[in-house]
Amino acid sequence: MKLILVRHGETDRNKDKHHVHHGPISLNSTGEKQAEATAQRLKLEHIDVIYSSHMPRAVETAEVIARFHPQAERIIDDNLRERDGGIFLVWGFEIGGPKAVNHYAM
Repeated sequence: MKLILVRHGETDRNKDKHHVHHGPISLNSTGEKQAEATAQRLKLEHIDVIYSSHMPRAVETAEVIARFHPQAERIIDDNLRERDGGIFLVWGFEIGGPKAVNHYAM
């Protein structure tokens, strides 16, 4: 058995260096190109099952890959979504940077 892990393509939130959470965020044009490039790379692989979370960006990436694997079973599993980042979702990637918010100030 071979397990192939693929991360979803880029979203505008990724591009803007924000943590992405459970929101309904789709791929941007770069993410669509990344998904297509990944699908091209995987088109000769034997794939029996394609799993993804229910998040639009993950489903969109999986659908592009599935075009080359119409026989593959598709399973969307809510348990595959990201963790909830809580208060850290308001921060950019650079903690303490200009986008940081002090939630503990009195």
